[in-house]
Amino acid sequence: MDIYLHDHYFRSYVTVDLTRMAPAFNTTVGDLESELAALIMDGKIQARIDSHNKIMHSRTVNQRADTYETCLRTGDDFVEGSQAMLLRMNIQRQGLVVKAPRPTSTGATGA
Repeated sequence: MDIYLHDHYFRSYVTVDLTRMAPAFNTTVGDLESELAALIMDGKIQARIDSHNKIMHSRTVNQRADTYETCLRTGDDFVEGSQAMLLRMNIQRQGLVVKAPRPTSTGATGA
């Protein structure tokens, strides 16, 4: 694969037919599939290979769904934090706070 073109060749497409891609790289479909599988395993290409149909599918990230999930998690964290803070405030207001005993000094007593 060309080090300058590898990012541009696959990013533009959602699916790539390996039987058409192999002649473009002057290789066999099997060798191409093996090399692409290695690149996918190394995390250099975000894709999946359909070995039966010899088609590579890009993994597309749904930005809208990811943003929605992030907002939901943020909202849940806010609600949880707010409830914990209100609980602590009410416990303190009712005087239910148990204070730790003061350490006694082990110094000399005036005897």
